[in-house]
Amino acid sequence: MRKQVIGFLVVATLLIGCGREEKTQVSSKPSATAKSTEASGESVADLLAQAKLAEQGRNFVDAAQSLEKAIKIDPKNREALFLLCSVCEGQGNMVAQGSDTKSASVWLLKAANYGKQLRTAYPQLNDQEKTLLSEVLYNEACAEAVAGHSDQALAALKDAFASGFSQVDKLTTDADLKSLQDLPAFKQAFGDLLAKAAREHAQQLLAQNKPFPFDFTLTSVDGKTVSKKDFAGKVLIVDIWGTWCPPCRLEIPHFVELLKKDGPAGLAIVGINYERVTGEEAAKIIRKFVKENHMNYPCLIGDEKTQKHVPNFEGFPTTLFIDRTGTVRLKAVGYHSYEDLSAIVGALLEERVAQAGK
Repeated sequence: MRKQVIGFLVVATLLIGCGREEKTQVSSKPSATAKSTEASGESVADLLAQAKLAEQGRNFVDAAQSLEKAIKIDPKNREALFLLCSVCEGQGNMVAQGSDTKSASVWLLKAANYGKQLRTAYPQLNDQEKTLLSEVLYNEACAEAVAGHSDQALAALKDAFASGFSQVDKLTTDADLKSLQDLPAFKQAFGDLLAKAAREHAQQLLAQNKPFPFDFTLTSVDGKTVSKKDFAGKVLIVDIWGTWCPPCRLEIPHFVELLKKDGPAGLAIVGINYERVTGEEAAKIIRKFVKENHMNYPCLIGDEKTQKHVPNFEGFPTTLFIDRTGTVRLKAVGYHSYEDLSAIVGALLEERVAQAGK
């Protein structure tokens, strides 16, 4: 479960505790109902005061109990609904820190429910309310996904982004959403958004990276000599990897699909392998892996000299993206998603079109 809303709660507490006469005011004009009391004699104002005091002490459970009493008296009290949404979210995140996912989900789902009640009662939410709503809807999606409720999770996730949630990277990096990521409905709902974010990220990476030269002449596992010059005029991916490396293996299907998609547009790929054995023994291992994984590009046996051509080599996999002029435009270390790899390749392929138009 996500834990980032605790900081927001501190801000919310300060804003609520400092009075309501400024633009951050979320309380509605007290209704006649709000002035009534329960048998205990507690008014909405009393209950709100109790809740604020409990929240300041991070006693979210007591705060929630007081606020739930308040909305029984005045179901549309804006301040009570907002604060109730906040404290349920806070309790859910605190419980999640202790790895009690089931109990955390109960609180996170309650937070989303109160957020929706607030939106129904007051469709024109202020910025503070919008921010909280988008957060609790996202966490609702996470909770539903962890519980295996994919339809509910996707609905909440779409609602979160429609409500202003903007952390697109969470769609692919949040472990709570893993069960959704391969679903056709997920790709249909968020494919364009992920592609746009990947393109923007690719442009940033290419702009920030310092280009450098790189060359190789190596022997393939089939005994052929392959050089960088063989790919002149193409966008070239050089994947420095090993069959023993889990993240390296995980990327291979991405490269296979990329070449199928972008090969006709001018993409080429070559793997440079560094195995834990040498000679024909290494070649045999690689050939077996290539066949089993339907790899559609050559794999070469790497040597120390070639590896030294990579500045500050950090580890496996290391992926070099080489433009049509033969210059390395980006060095990427570690596993990368298909969307990220495709976006970088797309940016480099488009450069030829852009330059031709000048």
